[in-house]
Amino acid sequence: MNFSDRLIYLQSWWVASELIRRHPEIDLLETHPGGGQYDCLTIVSTHSLPGTVHIDLNRKGRIHIHSGFSPRFDESKWDIRHPVEWSAESEQIDRRLVPRFLEAAVGLPVPTESPLTTPKTLVFRVIYQLLLFTLNEPQEWEVQSALFDSDGMDTDWDPNYFADVTSARLALAQSSNPNQQQSHFWAVVRDGRCLALLQENGTLHRPDSEPTELMSLYDDSHRDILRTAMKVRQLITAPT
Repeated sequence: MNFSDRLIYLQSWWVASELIRRHPEIDLLETHPGGGQYDCLTIVSTHSLPGTVHIDLNRKGRIHIHSGFSPRFDESKWDIRHPVEWSAESEQIDRRLVPRFLEAAVGLPVPTESPLTTPKTLVFRVIYQLLLFTLNEPQEWEVQSALFDSDGMDTDWDPNYFADVTSARLALAQSSNPNQQQSHFWAVVRDGRCLALLQENGTLHRPDSEPTELMSLYDDSHRDILRTAMKVRQLITAPT
């Protein structure tokens, strides 16, 4: 990825992690619509929400709301237009404006106070910080869903990120629906090599290591997200 692509990739994770921080009840997937033409972080609603939410943060295009606008939403009150260009996102002085725009557009309630950090929201906040650290590094860092979405693609490629991470394989095997649960693991990849898997229940899985609870790291870091992410980076890059 060139710098422009890296920045869009990073900002897709910022928008996703901020929306999930404000609304822990929504889910995040990685999808590749159009037979792989697009590369999206896809935000979807769960059964706990009354309506339907479907937002594609397309790193090879724009931000699209597929679930329709809320009847109460007035786009004219915003200095943002849908579909949202990544250039428009990067121009915002208020870095939380685009997540709030998307929140209002799909009718998600505005939190009256910051929701408590959950293991799931902590995972996505850590992912964003990890990628922020690496923006200008020579290696290429990505975070990919362990469930590769090849729907409509002419490929059967499977990265099998679980192959070298025993604790993640065991956690997956204990699930009643391993295929579905696979989407709740996110692989931290550097130059094509999986360094770790982050499970949405707040567990860090590393090759040849015992699992680590992110919430414990967070508490030990006085609930400072930057310190927590630095500890995670040290763990996943330590020589084995």
